[in-house]
Amino acid sequence: MCNTKNYIKYLTKRANNGDTEAQYTLGMEYYDGRRVAKNLTLSQKWFSLAAQNGNLEAEVGLALICEANGNYMQAHGIMKKAAKRGCVTAQSNLGISYSRGNPCVKQDYYEAAKWMIKAAKQGEPEALCNLASLYANGLGVQKNIAKALKLWKESANKNYAPAQANLGLIYFLGNIVRKDYAQAESWLLKAMWNGVIIVLPLLGEIYATGGHGITQDYKKAYFYYNQAYNSLDTFNGYSMFDVVNNTYGKYELISKSEIKKNMMAIEAMINAQ
Repeated sequence: MCNTKNYIKYLTKRANNGDTEAQYTLGMEYYDGRRVAKNLTLSQKWFSLAAQNGNLEAEVGLALICEANGNYMQAHGIMKKAAKRGCVTAQSNLGISYSRGNPCVKQDYYEAAKWMIKAAKQGEPEALCNLASLYANGLGVQKNIAKALKLWKESANKNYAPAQANLGLIYFLGNIVRKDYAQAESWLLKAMWNGVIIVLPLLGEIYATGGHGITQDYKKAYFYYNQAYNSLDTFNGYSMFDVVNNTYGKYELISKSEIKKNMMAIEAMINAQ
């Protein structure tokens, strides 16, 4: 706590002296609310100062605050202006806005692809991952599974957890690629290490079932099911990023009660060995 206070105090001092990066960082700290109490008023203050000093990322921050306050049209205008000026984060976020739509922005996959491509060409991990989903489903671009996989892998190799989870699920399902539990395990573990705990029941199922490059291992299966059971309140209705809603495959995450049943069945098998 003391180190956090000193860090914020240090940033504030630099920001008050006109340091643009410190102003932007403070804006993010108050927006995220991880190390300090979330405060959109202070976040907006520091983002505004940084933006006035030419920080395009701070303009993205201002757009996010507008969205949080329900000012979608204003947010869209700020984001589009920053995107046109070459801000890769703004380009990626603008692509997301068009792909999802909101009360003030009509869903438009062609516009979404246009902006995601600009950001992806600069190696932005989130844009690479989202653009992969568009190619996998032929939304705004011609359907191209090979290109989608290439983009997902590029994003995942940049340590972007949603792309890692998506790849893991794709190899688990085996709908658009050959089912490969070894590949699925590799990517799901990376996603898990990056904090994506909703992949835990998939790892449990992989080890419980075995095959497709993985040796059946009831002890590992029990471990991951147990981790899932103790980590989440419920899996019901929980979407694993965009991948579960895509046309090439769907995986319904199981409930805690089902996980418990699996654990009991696996425990009986372990005791019988």
